Amino acid sequence: MNFCRILAALILVTTALLTYQGIKIARDEVLSTTIKHYLNDLTTHHGDINLMLGSSSIAGLSAEKYLGCGKWLNRGIGNSTITDLINYLSFSKPEINPLHTLIYAGENDLSRGISVNTTIANYQQLIELLRSNYSNSRLYLMAIKPSPRRSQHWSLFEQINSKLQQIAEQHEKVYYVSLLWQNSTEEFSKDGIHLTEKGYKIFTAGVNEICQPQ
Repeated sequence: MNFCRILAALILVTTALLTYQGIKIARDEVLSTTIKHYLNDLTTHHGDINLMLGSSSIAGLSAEKYLGCGKWLNRGIGNSTITDLINYLSFSKPEINPLHTLIYAGENDLSRGISVNTTIANYQQLIELLRSNYSNSRLYLMAIKPSPRRSQHWSLFEQINSKLQQIAEQHEKVYYVSLLWQNSTEEFSKDGIHLTEKGYKIFTAGVNEICQPQ
């Protein structure tokens, strides 16, 4: 095991504990999940596997059930913002060679009052980091879903989705994935944010249409 990576892990844990001490439970979830992912990346040889990255919608996504195009490494972090995802990748680049990389992010950011401009700037930083780390991968930018509980933010979600579509059109191997919601209560769980089985089928349909197993 690489000594430098072990040292980096210890620094990550120590820094995170100092940074997040006393902050609300949502941040504790981000911290604990980030550390779990990092330690798994440190000790496990994942091999050739696709990558999915994002907040709780990704954390709860069963690739075996809903996604095609090969095996997927789930790096969802519940309650995370885009900055949290960037921090994770900056500390821990999974040593994989993904043909496909899926991102779902931004919903938590906008819901917590982060501006559209800051959200899209952070998203662009995340995209460039992924393009740098995994230059051969096809990158899928998932549209932000219209969570019923967050209906007051839908107009902001639409602005981000429009900008993500523009970004995808400007880069090779970057794809915007729109979501064809039916505005049915069957698509979302009782909390009005997380997805049901029907919701996940809609959520992943666009990726499955675009990606091709190789």
